[in-house]
Amino acid sequence: MNVSEKNLTYLRENEAAEMLCLSKRTLQKWRWLQTGPRYTRMGSAIRYLKSDLESFAASGVSS
Repeated sequence: MNVSEKNLTYLRENEAAEMLCLSKRTLQKWRWLQTGPRYTRMGSAIRYLKSDLESFAASGVSS
């Protein structure tokens, strides 16, 4: 896996929640409040870029 492939690793909602040590419901609430980590909608599915989650966790903020 090269660097560009690593940066394009998408995680499902449950995987993102586990990575951030949060519940899925917290991520859902943050999306509704338009806060939290960036996400992508793929049809009806929600996906999070792993690199976005890493940046979000490193920033230590929830907005």
